[in-house]
Amino acid sequence: MSATAAGDVPTETMLSKPLLPEESQPTPLKEPEMPDVSPLYGKLFDSCVAKSN
Repeated sequence: MSATAAGDVPTETMLSKPLLPEESQPTPLKEPEMPDVSPLYGKLFDSCVAKSN
């Protein structure tokens, strides 16, 4: 659906289209993902800091 719409609609609509689903997705997706990503980011950050130091 997205690919077809992106190919058919102009750039103006294309820009507006991805913005709508993108804004709607992170809201419900971020809730369950946040707790899972939080520790992951912490480990990544620790790794980066350790490498930097």
